[in-house]
Amino acid sequence: MSSKPVQRTVTRHKSSNGYRTERTYFVDNAARIEAANSLSLQSGRDVNSIGSLIICLAEKR
Repeated sequence: MSSKPVQRTVTRHKSSNGYRTERTYFVDNAARIEAANSLSLQSGRDVNSIGSLIICLAEKR
């Protein structure tokens, strides 16, 4: 099994007008995870794939 980190640039913007503070996060690049033969995903909790692509290109038999 091989693992490769998925890296995305996240930009944080913070603004305040005295009584209200707002934080906004922008993700610059959508993640793309591809596998040529088989794909296995393991997580200790939930996996959310929002704005990204997870694909396995193996032929179905």
